[in-house]
Amino acid sequence: MSKVKVGVIGTGSLGLRHVQGYLAASGVEFVGIYDINPETQNRVCADCGVHGFASAAELVEAAEAVSVVVPATCHYEVAQPVVAAGRHLLVEKPLTNNLAQAEELVALATAKNLVMAVGHLEQFNPVLSLLNRVPGAPRFLRAERFAPYPPQRRPLKPRGCEVSVVLDLMIHDLDVVLSLVDSEVIEVQATGQTLISDSEDIAWARLVFANGCVAEVSASRVNPVPARQLFVAKDHAHFALGYATQQGTLTQWDTDGTRTEELTTERRNPLYDELQDFVDCVATNRTPRVPGTQGLRALALAERVLAAIRNPRS
Repeated sequence: MSKVKVGVIGTGSLGLRHVQGYLAASGVEFVGIYDINPETQNRVCADCGVHGFASAAELVEAAEAVSVVVPATCHYEVAQPVVAAGRHLLVEKPLTNNLAQAEELVALATAKNLVMAVGHLEQFNPVLSLLNRVPGAPRFLRAERFAPYPPQRRPLKPRGCEVSVVLDLMIHDLDVVLSLVDSEVIEVQATGQTLISDSEDIAWARLVFANGCVAEVSASRVNPVPARQLFVAKDHAHFALGYATQQGTLTQWDTDGTRTEELTTERRNPLYDELQDFVDCVATNRTPRVPGTQGLRALALAERVLAAIRNPRS
C-alpha cells in the first residue's frame, strides 16, 4: 500500500501536535506545513525537521490529505479550497462556526467522494468504551468540561476565544451525548455568561430527548483548574468517567445492595489514534470514525444551544 501524502495548515499548539502525530503515524509521507505566521512556521520546521510551503495553495497541491488546524472562524475559508481541490480533509472542531458553510463543505466532500473527518477528539478516548460494561441505553447524562482562560497571543485572540465556549469546549460533549443517545433532541434549555471574551465564557445546557433521556452539559473556560468528566446513568447503574485520566467508577444497585468498582482501560493518545484513523480511511477509502456528517450534527445542536442562550423565552 502506498503512503498517503499529508500536510498540515496551521501549526499553533494543536497544529504542532498534528505534525508530531503524523510523523509518528504509519502509512504517511509527510509533505510539510503552512502557517500564516512565518516565525511559527520556521520554528516548527526547525524543531520537527519538516518542509514549509510558501502558501496554503502550494501545500494543497503537494498533498493528498490535509489537516486544517486554524482558528474556528477561519475553518471554512481554509478548508473550502482543500476540498474544492479534491483533497481529503481533517478539520478541527467545530466543523465551521457557521452551519450553512458547514453544510456546503460536507456536500462538496460527498460530491467529490472525499474522506472528511472532524476533530471531535473524545470519540477516540478509550474511557468511553467502559460504558459497554453494562448493557442498555443511557437514561441520564451529565458532562462537565472546564478549563482556565487561555493565555494572550496578540494580535490574535486567546486560543478558542474567537468563538463562544459552546463552540470551543461544549461541542465536544454535545457530540459525545449525541453518539450515546439514539434519539432526537426535542427540547433545549440553556444559559450562559460572558465574562472576559466577546462571547460566552460559561455555558450550561439541558437537553431532552424524544425517548425520555435527559442530558446536562456545562462548559467553562474561566475555571481555575481543568476538568473533563462524564456521568452516565443506566438502569441500576451509574458511571463516573474521567477523560483526562481515562479511568472511572461503576456503581450498580441490585437486591443485594450497592457495589462500586474502579474501572481502567488501556491508556491511549486520542489525537494520534484520530490521525491514524484519518490516514487509514484515506488509504482504504472508508468512512472515518467522526465523518463530516457527525460534525455537522454536533454543530447544529451547538447552534440550538446558542440560540437558547441568546434568545431566551420571555
